[in-house]
Amino acid sequence: MTPINQGLRFGLELAALVAIGNGAMTHWGLGGGAAAIVVVLVVWAVFNVPGDPSRSGHAPIPVPGWLRLIIEVLIFAAAFFSLGQEGLITFSRWFGIFFLLHYLASWQRILWLLRATRSEDED
Repeated sequence: MTPINQGLRFGLELAALVAIGNGAMTHWGLGGGAAAIVVVLVVWAVFNVPGDPSRSGHAPIPVPGWLRLIIEVLIFAAAFFSLGQEGLITFSRWFGIFFLLHYLASWQRILWLLRATRSEDED
């Protein structure tokens, strides 16, 4: 992944945390917003594919690549919809555009994830 795409991914991850936390806070108060952020951070950090070049390579809980891809897409989709639900339509659209650009630029990683299985990487 290029440094520009890595920066974009980092920005998307931060924006997703803020959007999900804000959406949860609107419905469940400050505690709910904080809990949502913690849950997303934990899921993002522990469910990884061993050897993923976009991550540290470590996988506290190893998962197949397709599952990691679904986790990522679900988190980004939750952020996209959360922004829309809060009436931040312009932000939601820009988030969606940058999300798509990131994954288009990450096509090699996506193919790698779809081929990666937990058992292959553990051998």
